[in-house]
Amino acid sequence: MKYLDIEKLRSLSLPDFRATRPFPYYNDEGVLKESGFRDLLANSCLLEMFDQRLGKSAAPGRRH
Repeated sequence: MKYLDIEKLRSLSLPDFRATRPFPYYNDEGVLKESGFRDLLANSCLLEMFDQRLGKSAAPGRRH
C-alpha cells in the first residue's frame, strides 16, 4: 500500500519546510492518501496496549 502522495511531496519547497518554526513539519491535506489513512487507522495499536508513566525516569542510557 502506498500511504503518501509522492507528487504532492515533490511539490514541497524545501526552504519553506526548513523555515517552519519551532521545528520543520508539513501538515497539508492530501499528502497522506485517504486509503492509507484508513489502513493505518484500522491496523493501529489499541491504546490499552500502552502504559502511561508520568513522572518516572527512563532507565539509564535510555530516552523517553
